[in-house]
Amino acid sequence: MKRERPYHSSNDTRYQGQPGRGRNMRPEGVQIRRIRRTSVTSKKRTYSKPPPEPKKSFPVPHIPSSIGKVPQGNRPHPDDQETNLKRQIEAGAKNDYCQAFVDSGSRTQNFIVDEGRKNLMQNFPKLRELILLKNELIEQYHTPPYYLNVDLKNFDLKQLQSKFDVILVDPPWEEYMRRCPGAIVEENLQPWTFQELCNLNVQDVADEPSFLFLWVGSCEGLNQGRRLLKKWGFRQCEVICWLKTNKEKDENGQNKQYGSHVQEYGILQHTCEHCLMGIRGTVRRSTDGHIIHANVDNDIIIAENPPYGSTQKPEDIYDLIQRFCMGRKRLELFGTSRNIRPGWVTVGQDLPEGGTYSPSAYHSHFQNPNSRYVPTTDRVEQLRPKSPPRSSRRK
Repeated sequence: MKRERPYHSSNDTRYQGQPGRGRNMRPEGVQIRRIRRTSVTSKKRTYSKPPPEPKKSFPVPHIPSSIGKVPQGNRPHPDDQETNLKRQIEAGAKNDYCQAFVDSGSRTQNFIVDEGRKNLMQNFPKLRELILLKNELIEQYHTPPYYLNVDLKNFDLKQLQSKFDVILVDPPWEEYMRRCPGAIVEENLQPWTFQELCNLNVQDVADEPSFLFLWVGSCEGLNQGRRLLKKWGFRQCEVICWLKTNKEKDENGQNKQYGSHVQEYGILQHTCEHCLMGIRGTVRRSTDGHIIHANVDNDIIIAENPPYGSTQKPEDIYDLIQRFCMGRKRLELFGTSRNIRPGWVTVGQDLPEGGTYSPSAYHSHFQNPNSRYVPTTDRVEQLRPKSPPRSSRRK
């Protein structure tokens, strides 16, 4: 005889409505509570992430098809170009400086607002006042212009018998002659080899501390220039970039191109040159204010491209050097007649015969120990930007 399975109330909820012995049975007077089952979830609340915001789409600069590439011989008159450009701007055309260069030959940097070296910082009265005060002090303590006509390949710089605070070098790189074939110029463009530049021994006339500014062009001179800095005992601290504009017009009313658009020695259009800045010794802005001073200039120079074949550099580089370095002993190597100026000793081969430089005459301007550097005034010190003092404890 089989024993009946005892009844458990929990069976009602688990086995209610299911076939099998003892299931679907309930005693009289017993109510069955149906329990709603829920899935086991973590106590930690989870929140659904909001849907990602749609990416903003910016309009791509577009130029109407009417501004397509125009052959050189069929370009419209400049007045017609200006009228068409105004119409396109009114119609909603976007700026496309690359296409403007293709169409008109006007370089991109022509559209940068530049006030010129004589009108610098016009919108900043205090900085403008600082620049004018600095320029007055620099001119007041200039030495007379000295120059010396020598062949630097056979000249020992030690014969200058002086150490200089600033040295500006513009070597005849091969790039200078390569980019202007057939040019007729008065200066000597015969390039120097890298080894000949290494033999120049600029370190023999560099004081400590001192600064070196080395023009290196825009091609292979960049790498070779860095090697020269190391060879001469300088370490690179800045790179100054000269953006060459071509705002001047030719006889046909077009922007001057200063050579062919297609340059076989490069991939892109070369419209800039670089000047490496090196430092020798240790100089700190916070403690050496008598050596380096008004840091109001930046590392970009915007100036017009020189005539075809010329290696002339912008006058802005002299302003930058003189406002930055307070030293009065300044030397320029590979200078020409156009580089002779007060406050500088210019040495090179493309200079008037002979020269005005003599060690004794030059040293007579520095007999007073306090005359080595350009002095400052209370007003200049009040206006000039200063570096914040460094914390004695580094984190």
